Amino acid sequence: QGFVKASREAWTLAAMPKKASPASSPVVPKAASPTGGSTFDAGDDVVIFFRLSEANPKYQCMAVMSKQQGIYRPRIGLTDGWMPARVVRPFDPAKFELKDTSTWVQVRYLWRIFFDKRGHMLDCGDDEEVIEDQFTPDRIKKPAVGVVSPRCCWVPQFPPMLGLIVFRWGARNQCQWSQQWGSTGSSVSDQYIDCLIRQGVLTELGMNFEVWTVWIEESRDLETITAACQHIFSPGHPVRRCKHVGALYHLYPTGFDERCEPNLETGGDEGAAHVHAESLFALMQAMERNSIPTVFPHPSTLYRLLASKSWTHHLASVPMYKLPSTVALNTATLRTDLNRAATRVLETLQRVKEQQAGCKQPPITKGVVKLGYSWEALDVKFFEGHDGLMQTLDEIGNAVYIDDYLCGQAHSNDALIVQEYIPNDLELRLYVVENKVEELMYTKFEKINADNDFKEFREIPKQECIDEWLQGDAEALANAQNQCMEAIDHYMAYLEGQTCEQVPAVRFDFFIKRTGPGTAMIRIGEICEVGFSMFGASDLPGKVFGALVRSMLRRPQLDMDGSTVA
Repeated sequence: QGFVKASREAWTLAAMPKKASPASSPVVPKAASPTGGSTFDAGDDVVIFFRLSEANPKYQCMAVMSKQQGIYRPRIGLTDGWMPARVVRPFDPAKFELKDTSTWVQVRYLWRIFFDKRGHMLDCGDDEEVIEDQFTPDRIKKPAVGVVSPRCCWVPQFPPMLGLIVFRWGARNQCQWSQQWGSTGSSVSDQYIDCLIRQGVLTELGMNFEVWTVWIEESRDLETITAACQHIFSPGHPVRRCKHVGALYHLYPTGFDERCEPNLETGGDEGAAHVHAESLFALMQAMERNSIPTVFPHPSTLYRLLASKSWTHHLASVPMYKLPSTVALNTATLRTDLNRAATRVLETLQRVKEQQAGCKQPPITKGVVKLGYSWEALDVKFFEGHDGLMQTLDEIGNAVYIDDYLCGQAHSNDALIVQEYIPNDLELRLYVVENKVEELMYTKFEKINADNDFKEFREIPKQECIDEWLQGDAEALANAQNQCMEAIDHYMAYLEGQTCEQVPAVRFDFFIKRTGPGTAMIRIGEICEVGFSMFGASDLPGKVFGALVRSMLRRPQLDMDGSTVA
């Protein structure tokens, strides 16, 4: 591909200022201000930094290495990174105005194979004007002679600091989300991915990265990659020339069949981005075996633990973890004898509660039934008494009414999770980034409706929480927060023990109940993997996304054959 030592040495990002980094992290180039810069003449061969999300709407297509990679699923292409181009008219930096695109550098792409996520090809034909675009001067570099080649859509001589492989939703049904997700959108949305790149990768690395995107339309696409990932993302793939390489999975693993009614009817996007859990985890594990670690959300072992919610019944009998009494009911027991299943659940919940307390406890009469691999508070139902538990187990495990129709619960979960119900005054959400609590939010589901679902979610400021929910007792909240911090210390050690790597970010949700003046009881409700909603927190997304990038830079650099660089 024309790689020569002189060309590689000539290629620099000198225009990008650097910021001091900790000794444990490499010093990386930072983005420059889009003003001033070099003079470009018509006919100059250059490289441009392309971003699909910011491209001219006419060219919001990815560059693919062959037409077949754009035609056939799963489609794979370069969506962020440096590409070869040619200047089509002289550029004078003195006349550049950021708000006037006509003063930007006008270029023509040298690579001519572009597809969108749906398989539509950009028709370049013989008209070179069809693939002209304009860029700010900070996104254009003039490398040494011979570096730019129209024979590939990336720059072989420039190995970026970070290469990302992003698995994201590409089907017709677009992801939708509620306002509770805040400015980032939901973790499977295009908006979230763009925020992660802008506020995380660009902030930490400038334009010293590239992104290869794999568009997923169903679980079968994941299985296709799994079967051949050692060939598709082998050391010969361009992304493997990057100094650090990682994968991001912006998809929801679910236990439900993808086209079943509960999946299609819940929400307004017909199950967008929901894929079969086993297919997703098989892909993650195959990529990790191929020396490509997971950047988002977590390594496969930890992500499975959190998404399945299995940690809840694994740790329930250990008092320091502050869990409600929790058990897992095998689906065979559920479907063999519902009455016996309910009886055994209540007996086992009681045994776990007394193990926690170390003494006899009042009988458990209220609780919650949950499904693992379920999202946004769905498949979580309240019950009261033995008969109420039978009904809830039947609904979660077998069939539930959706829009007045009884729909079969077509899921493959091997167990239902049942917990003691914890009366509470609020739910305290603590966001931990690189082992530090960076944000606290005060929330509550204020109603259990006739279908035993938790509804009317609220998030309010701290002082309003104290006044309205804690009878003005600020000391009780402080007492609860101190207990939460102590429990989080135990949990962070537990979570790190699943991977032997620092957890970049995670959210803990604790139920808080005021028990008297200045005192409170806490119980954990959920550990949310990175990708959690951040509501209106303005600074939190940047902290979380920056932590994800830094987690990759802490890993050893790999040579193209997968061996560690000395």
